[in-house]
Formats: sequence, C-alpha cells, structure tokens
Amino acid sequence: MEWIKPQYSKGAIRKAGKVLASDHPDDKKSIESFDALSNWRSAHAYPMQAILILLRKTAEKILGNEAEKINKNVLVAQRLKRAPSIVQKLKRECGMQLDRMEDIGGCRAIVSTLSQVKQLSSALRLSKTVYILHRERNYIEEPKPSGYRGIHLIYKYDGTKTEYKNIPIEIQIRSKIQHAWATAVEVAGVFTKSALKASQGSDEWLKYFQYASAELARLEGCSPDPCFNSIDIRSELELLSTTLNVYHQFAAFTITTERITKETKTKNKNSFYLLTLDVQAS
Repeated sequence: MEWIKPQYSKGAIRKAGKVLASDHPDDKKSIESFDALSNWRSAHAYPMQAILILLRKTAEKILGNEAEKINKNVLVAQRLKRAPSIVQKLKRECGMQLDRMEDIGGCRAIVSTLSQVKQLSSALRLSKTVYILHRERNYIEEPKPSGYRGIHLIYKYDGTKTEYKNIPIEIQIRSKIQHAWATAVEVAGVFTKSALKASQGSDEWLKYFQYASAELARLEGCSPDPCFNSIDIRSELELLSTTLNVYHQFAAFTITTERITKETKTKNKNSFYLLTLDVQAS
C-alpha cells in the first residue's frame, strides 16, 4: 500500500482551515483549501496505523484471554475523521487550527470493564515506544459537559518515516457501557439532526444523556458529579424518556439498520441506500 505523504506546510494547512471555517469563502480558495485538507487528512493514515499496532499489542499483552475477543469483535479499531466533520469542528470551536487538530486520526479500544480501561491506559503510558505521549484527557474523572466518559491519549508520531513526524493520533479507551452511551448519543444526533455529542441541540435530549451518563457511572462504581446529588436521576430519566419518546425513536433506528444489514447480505454489497427516517410516524 502506498501511503499519502503531507504535501503542504503547516502554515498552508492552517490557512486552509481558516478559509474553510469562514462563512463565505471564495470559491477558488475554498477548492484549494479543501485539497489541502484532503491531503492533510490522508497523511494521518500511516501514523494512525502505527499507533493502532501499538494499541493492539498492548491490549493483547494486558488483557490476556480478552485479546482474542478483541480481535474477533473488532473492538480495537481506527478511523479518519470525515472531512465534513473536520470543517464543522473548525466552524464550531473558535480558535481551532487545522494543523493542530488532534483527532483527525483516531484509534479506539472498547474493553469490558472500567478496571480494564484504567489498566490499558496505564500500560500505554508506561509502554516503551518511540511515539511521544503528548497529552492525556481523563473524561472519567472529569466527564465532558455532555456526560461523555472515557480516557483519551494523544500521541505524536516519531518513527522512522520522518515525513510524518509529530502528526498527532488520538487513542480513545472506553468500557462497553461508556461506548454504548457514546453510540446512543451519535444515533440520537442523527434523528434529531443536531450535534448532541458537541453539546448542541435540544435541551431535553442533552439533559437525558447527562442523566443517563450519571446513572451509568454509578453502575460502574463511579461517583456522579456533585451537581446531581440533589436530583432523583432515575425519575428524571423516566420523565424524559416518555417526553422524548426515546424507546420508539431508538427502536425505529434499530429496525431500519437491521433491515439494511439484511439486504446487504442477500443483494449486491456495493449497493447504495437512500434512507428517509421518520421517527415521529406511528
């Protein structure tokens, strides 16, 4: 496989990010800037693969018998952030610079328990590697305002391919419960057409996921934020579940995805599906 190499200077990448984040970019500049973004995004693929190998080997060493499960269930994975999501983040977060965005390339490990999350993150921090651990964000001790929990480690590539030097790659480590919550937020964001994961959207949906996160934290033996001490979380969740028709909306999405999955197994796997989801229909 031929890996894409960075073709633009950091200054040019930063300038491209500013153009793409502007409300009314010039057409010519917009095309040129998107070309720079596309190259910069693709250039994360090689360092991301290198960090994935580090993550997988560490997980296999630490989790023992769990390693086979990880490989079979693809619970260790990688992804490049979609270009539209990169542009949205540039627009949403004032001061964000494209050349310094740390989650364009990402690896993720989903483990069974909170204890394993801590065990794996500790092993990664102590591992002997040429890659530089640049930053750690512990969203278990300090959850995001949305309720998101997990541990993020930002590495910078410092291997033999010097053209990729210092490109950042983010490792996310979550328990199955934390991952289920995060997946539910993304799904709800689809059918509400809002960026719930970025704390944008309906106040009721945002509260629902904040309360759900606090309750799930209790299940994992964590203390919820003190701001929830005076709140009957379960009662609030029941009320919001009814108000938002949560069960029906998630059921509609589940049925739809199951149908598409079934279709792709019996028909041409290269088919495309145009999906119109009306979760309000009875």
